[in-house]
Amino acid sequence: MTPSVRHRRPLTLRLLPLLPALSTLLLLAFVLWANERFVAQDLAQRAQSRVEQTANVFADQVARVLARRTAELELLGPIVTLAPGQAPDALRALQRLQDTSTSYAGIALFDAGGHQLLATGDARRLTQWSPAADPGLRLLTPDTVPPAPGTAPPPLAVLVVPARSVTGEARGALVALLAQPYFEGLRQFALGDPAARRSLNLSLRVAGSTRLLGPGAPGEISGTDFAQAEAPVQTPDSHLVTSWTVTAFQPIKAAQGPALRLQQGLLLWGLTAALLIGGAGLWLSRRIARPYNELLDAVERSSVAQGPDTPGAYLQAVRAALQRLHPSAPAGLPDDPLFAGLLQDAQRLQTVIDELPSPVYLLGTDRRVTYWNRQAERVFGWSVAEAVGQPIAQLLPGDLPHQPADDASPIEVRTHHRHGAELWCELRLLALHDTRGQPTGQVALVRDVTERVHAASALALHQIELSELTQRLLEQEQRTSRQLAQTLHDQLGQTLSAIRLAYDALAPLWQAAPPGRLQQRAQALGQMIAHANAEVRQALIELRPPLLQEEGLAIALDNELHLRRADADPVQLLLHTHDAVIDQRWTPDVEYAAFMIAREAVSNALRHAGARQVQVHLGGDAQRLTLRVSDDGVGLAEELHAGRPGHLGLVGIRERALAIGALVEFLPASPQGLTVALRWPASPTILVSDLTAPPSPP
Repeated sequence: MTPSVRHRRPLTLRLLPLLPALSTLLLLAFVLWANERFVAQDLAQRAQSRVEQTANVFADQVARVLARRTAELELLGPIVTLAPGQAPDALRALQRLQDTSTSYAGIALFDAGGHQLLATGDARRLTQWSPAADPGLRLLTPDTVPPAPGTAPPPLAVLVVPARSVTGEARGALVALLAQPYFEGLRQFALGDPAARRSLNLSLRVAGSTRLLGPGAPGEISGTDFAQAEAPVQTPDSHLVTSWTVTAFQPIKAAQGPALRLQQGLLLWGLTAALLIGGAGLWLSRRIARPYNELLDAVERSSVAQGPDTPGAYLQAVRAALQRLHPSAPAGLPDDPLFAGLLQDAQRLQTVIDELPSPVYLLGTDRRVTYWNRQAERVFGWSVAEAVGQPIAQLLPGDLPHQPADDASPIEVRTHHRHGAELWCELRLLALHDTRGQPTGQVALVRDVTERVHAASALALHQIELSELTQRLLEQEQRTSRQLAQTLHDQLGQTLSAIRLAYDALAPLWQAAPPGRLQQRAQALGQMIAHANAEVRQALIELRPPLLQEEGLAIALDNELHLRRADADPVQLLLHTHDAVIDQRWTPDVEYAAFMIAREAVSNALRHAGARQVQVHLGGDAQRLTLRVSDDGVGLAEELHAGRPGHLGLVGIRERALAIGALVEFLPASPQGLTVALRWPASPTILVSDLTAPPSPP
């Protein structure tokens, strides 16, 4: 018996089916490295920024509350000490102050000897108060008062304010117990939504080791394990001096939770994909190589039987093996081997065209079908027997081209299935010629693009709906801004004006009083009223751009840059326009959107670009509007051109442009910087013609 010899493939060929799996593993390793290198580090940096911001916010909230309570108690002192014999009136004043804010757990008035005169809330248990060596304003820890009875929470701190008469004479002290639940609510508010905290926490403590609120700080834990920040509680608008400190901290692992979950998911799915791809590659390799291995085995057996030195032994073995694999040769072939080869090549070519994944058909000079492949049967519904010999216009009704394009480029045409369904096809028509150059027909290469056309139509419809929705939202924003500005002007503005008039009417009273605390508090109150009026005016400017409705876009932009120059110095703010544009008016929604886009672009340049000069170019006529805001700063990072999440300014600019049907572009300025270019047409045809040329300055 002839021994069986198995052909041995080289090691490289054996490993070749595993190449896709190895590539998948390499890609997975790269993705995991990039996730650890960029995403995890970015989350750690964001965690540090978040704890710093949270600590500053909570410290600012606590400082504002302490400053307000101190100011209230200082204003209350002259009232409760004015008429010692009118205890009910003074007690009602204390109770009214406590009712105005839940931050008070109780308020008590003590005379100079430390005896309680009046008290409300939890302060009633303070029957005596020993005046300290320093009778001034101070903030004490809760251990200076007796513990609360039962389960009542202890106070957060004790605020002691000297009670002075109108003339500034010390009459005792006002002692306020600050409620711990109120400050705990401030802490929870600063921490934000519990679902989004990711173990972020806050603590409030006195310098040293006394902790007032929250859990303890990380302590001995390494700084690489926790993101930690501290912020002192400072009251710049008050005489109160505190030694309180806010500490915010968050575990780095908790902040990097999304990146770790992404790594786990990538590892699981990547290994699964590598196993599947590797297994499929091995199976497919063995399946495809089976006839090749059988042929080589037959050759090896024949070579061994005949001997390796026999002339032509290897070729004879190959021929014998092919005859055994294909014992039935095609019959009826001519004896001419050239003609037989050509006929076999034609049969192979027809088989390839029949099995193409796209429809193909041939037309004669009379535009009747002479060939129709299998994919044409599936796409158009006509069988080969039904299609051959029929005019193509009868099979595929529609605007089919009669002649090929000069550059043989594909043409998108609309036709119908045999049963009436709409079909969109990408048709490439090629002319056929004989050896003398005479036309013999045409070949059509077709690609079914019905799904793509329907998807494009749906996308265009969604874009129109999105534009209409954005326009409605911006119109609602304008109405809301106008209503809010009207409310601020008619209600809060009038109230502040009345307060100012009342303050001015009472000015002779405190001016006639001896110099002291009363005059200082009155002057501070006047400054607070003036500051509130200025804030309301600034809010009105932000909500309702001045001069926009009355004078137009050019005057409003000039006024906006004039108001910003004082704060922008030394950055130069320049407006370039011409006389025709100054008198030109567009529709209110276009002028409002252009003004807000210019304001946002100038604000971004001042805050982020580090520019030395910002130029605003305004041009156009009744049919178009062009606006360019250019700076010579650092420019825009490449990943920000699409407006990633978190950069709401760029997203807002695009939404406002979309709402009015305008085109906005972010272009590099020369030699450096950024240009925000807005082009609005009165009709879409104007925008299409403008797109053929880059924007130019007015």
